[in-house]
Amino acid sequence: MRSLIEIQKEIKQVIASELSFNTDELDDTKSFHDLGLDSVNSIFLLAKMEEKLSVYIDPMSVYDNPTIKSFSEYLYTQLNEAS
Repeated sequence: MRSLIEIQKEIKQVIASELSFNTDELDDTKSFHDLGLDSVNSIFLLAKMEEKLSVYIDPMSVYDNPTIKSFSEYLYTQLNEAS
């Protein structure tokens, strides 16, 4: 089971890689849109996180949880409910 902090780090790594940022530059509370993610990047983020966590992620969840902080909390909850 991954911790909330581990999930946040993985999300940051995916976003940083996709947008050519350093993970330290990413603010957990800024919206994905403000960080520079568009709809294509968001789908990429979902696919990578599904692969990393081996779990289905509802595509609407990225819009309902539009920050690294809220999305990681959502994923953490989903993983705990699945186990």
